[in-house]
Amino acid sequence: MKTVYWTYWVSAAFNDEDYKALERRFAPHSAACNKVDPVFTNLWLGYFLGRHRPTRILAAVERAHPGANACLRSPLWPALTDRQLTRSQINRLLRQLEPEIRDVVWASSQDGTAGAKQATMLELRARLDALAAEILLLRLAHLDGQREAAFLWGRSVWRMMVLLGPALICGGIALALADLLEERIMPMARRKGAHYGFPPGHYLQVVSKFVLAIRRVAKGSPELKTDRQLLRIGQDLLGSKWGFGYFWAFNPVPLLDAGGLQQADFSPAASVEFDLASKHLNLHRWGLNVHSLGGHRNSPPDAASSGEDLWAIDPNDPYVFLEPEPFRTRQFS
Repeated sequence: MKTVYWTYWVSAAFNDEDYKALERRFAPHSAACNKVDPVFTNLWLGYFLGRHRPTRILAAVERAHPGANACLRSPLWPALTDRQLTRSQINRLLRQLEPEIRDVVWASSQDGTAGAKQATMLELRARLDALAAEILLLRLAHLDGQREAAFLWGRSVWRMMVLLGPALICGGIALALADLLEERIMPMARRKGAHYGFPPGHYLQVVSKFVLAIRRVAKGSPELKTDRQLLRIGQDLLGSKWGFGYFWAFNPVPLLDAGGLQQADFSPAASVEFDLASKHLNLHRWGLNVHSLGGHRNSPPDAASSGEDLWAIDPNDPYVFLEPEPFRTRQFS
């Protein structure tokens, strides 16, 4: 996975060159020999597909574009292991984080602000090492038997996945990483039979709508904003500053570990957690629906919470506008 991510970003660093152009750039002698059937002999195609790991080529890439290999050294990759990590192993990986991310982790742990404030500070520094830090802190909470803390860190991990979504999609690993989190990490974030996440097939939809929402809020000109400003806008969208429609659309919701969350599965004897999970899922789907109407500033209507009408709107809401599709991306005031 890390090879695929590295390859896509090396390609982007050199103006989106394909595997043939990259081979001509870094291995011209091999390129001359691969004219007959490059699909089976081109090493860069193997990198794009994750079949090979780069070794000797790394030095040449680093010389051509300093810092291009940094993603390969991120603690994120060992943090995703399916093995149970010990405390010393987790601490060793935390020490390998970028200095800025490491300072947030250690400073918050020492002054007693670990948790929500720590996650907020990491979100403003959203990158691979920030995601690695949250996964490692989730593992540490699970190791210490702190189920509530691990459960909440699971929510933070998925919020970080939304913030990093565009970069992960460009890196070609968004779906693979999301599946890996569900398989290996989220089982450690369970509480009362539920864990945070997105319904199957929703993650890419959430990210695509999240990017559109950032453009709306940034008045359609995200290129004029700094990375920190865009992260702040994204963080505000994940909060309720820009309305409850965006809040419910982009935030992860509790998902039951067993059974479905469809209305047909409900029973009169459902637990409080089951009812809460179903309500949150209804609101998540409602948020995605009203996103296409421009958003929804006010609190969700009761019909949305109950699942009776997942397109329910407040007609007086300042964000909602019902217009033909080509005009739905206009900026609101």
